[in-house]
Amino acid sequence: MPVKLVWLALFFLLWAVVFLVVPRDRIVNLLLPSFLGGTVVALVVNLIGASVLGLWRFPVALVPVLGIPLFFLLAYMPAMLLFLHYWDHLPGGSTEKVLYLITFSLANTVLAYFALSLGYVVFIRWNLLYFFLLALALYGLVALLFFAPGVRAVLRKI
Repeated sequence: MPVKLVWLALFFLLWAVVFLVVPRDRIVNLLLPSFLGGTVVALVVNLIGASVLGLWRFPVALVPVLGIPLFFLLAYMPAMLLFLHYWDHLPGGSTEKVLYLITFSLANTVLAYFALSLGYVVFIRWNLLYFFLLALALYGLVALLFFAPGVRAVLRKI
């Protein structure tokens, strides 16, 4: 697969998974939170990490946005939708949620490892441990924010 198309393929693959496993009404309910918690957060983090601080870079992009592949950013929306959907349906208490958070962050880190080893992203002053810890913090923060009662009530009105 041409390097320029890898993020586009990931974007479509993740949306295919969403449409296969998430009920349609949940997709509609989680569109805004997944856009804000996925694409917008990914844009901010990558603008700071890649464009401002130069911690990593993307050698090639089909449609670059300040040096960041557009479909890489957009792929975080279905990923966040999957995360939020299952977070809300986890049985049990906080132990299950912490394990799910760690597992999802680890899955993101494995994807980053493959992207790194195939040359789709280059870490300059960054590494996979930092990536994992950042994913853990961001997914945890998004889950806390979007499942707080006040935020949830506001999102239902939109």
